[in-house]
Amino acid sequence: MTHVVIPLYEGVTPLDFAGPHQFLRALPEMDIELAAIDRKEIVADGLTFGELLDLETIEACDILLAPGGRNGETTE
Repeated sequence: MTHVVIPLYEGVTPLDFAGPHQFLRALPEMDIELAAIDRKEIVADGLTFGELLDLETIEACDILLAPGGRNGETTE
């Protein structure tokens, strides 16, 4: 089993993790987890992602998939 962790954070671009997540889920033997610091609910481009794992409690993974984002900048 390959353990993949995708950390989410404020300002993350949803497409940067949703696309890879969908692709990886189609592969056999993949364990994919979404996580955030303190299990914080993440709002990104008007979408809310909750019930995340606590990133600080994950001891190890085989793949750390770090999605891109806007670094706190907002668009209007």
